[in-house]
Amino acid sequence: MCQRLTYEEFVQKLRKWIIKAAHLPEDYVFFKKKEKTGITANGDRLFVVCAETDSGKDICGIFVEELYQDYVEGTSMENIEARVKCDLDRAGNMENTRYLNDYEKVREHLFLGLLNLEKHRHELKNAVYKTMGDIAITLYVHAGTLKNGITYLKVRSEYLETWGLEKDDVLHDALLNSYRILSPRIYDFKKMMYTPGYAGDDFMNVDSYFISDKKKKEGICLSVKGLTNGAVAVLYPEVIKKLVELMDGDFYVVFSSVHEALIHSSKLCSLEELENLLRTSNSRMTFQKEFLTDKVYYYCREEDKFIMLQGSLKMLVTTIHMDEEN
Repeated sequence: MCQRLTYEEFVQKLRKWIIKAAHLPEDYVFFKKKEKTGITANGDRLFVVCAETDSGKDICGIFVEELYQDYVEGTSMENIEARVKCDLDRAGNMENTRYLNDYEKVREHLFLGLLNLEKHRHELKNAVYKTMGDIAITLYVHAGTLKNGITYLKVRSEYLETWGLEKDDVLHDALLNSYRILSPRIYDFKKMMYTPGYAGDDFMNVDSYFISDKKKKEGICLSVKGLTNGAVAVLYPEVIKKLVELMDGDFYVVFSSVHEALIHSSKLCSLEELENLLRTSNSRMTFQKEFLTDKVYYYCREEDKFIMLQGSLKMLVTTIHMDEEN
């Protein structure tokens, strides 16, 4: 059995690996211990020069204390190195992250995503999020563009202090941004299978958009343009109003993954059949990282609130506009 590395050995091993893996000069990767103030006030960091521009160097900071804690708890060095590599690959193309200290500059790039609270509890430890039952409504920054699409990062909680803003104010801004960055769509499963180029129905901009009672009972698939991280669309205030109109009142939400939510009329469906539907959907899920919840949610129009359901239990979990803690 390999002997566990001390913290100092871990930091040096990781630093040498970064230098070799990224083909960087020795002085491009350096370590700074935690200080009471300044750039390391929130913990020890390995700093990596990711790029040089006319205005100076772009530097990525890696919080090594958190990585070492993962290592102590059993995460392999190979896994940690892979995570660091992924972050560094992104960092070289993250034009927006250099403005993270300036809220007015980064504000328009903030958006929300949904994660299962328990499965992601460790990585959410220092992130900005609000709970909705067993779901974490998480703050992200749209950081830049890579070859395979956009890239984004969770925003760390210390930035709230840097910005001098309250969490709920920032989350509300990000909620409004999300509508623009992740435009809502309703998807017809048959069209997805048989219509080339089908990109969903832009139902928010069609006054005459109609849903039959049959589909209200079967459920409509709500997501976003591109079908990635689309479950968050159910939180958009204007989308909620439209869904109430389409469903003739309150509705159930079955989160089949982080990418979409199935919306069912509360007048035409029973909770028991929807819980069975969700269990089946989760059991067939190919990638567990896409799992969001094993609970059915209910939107109450009168109270303007989401409720997490489990059998006969009802648990009030959040307001739509996220202006109070649960």
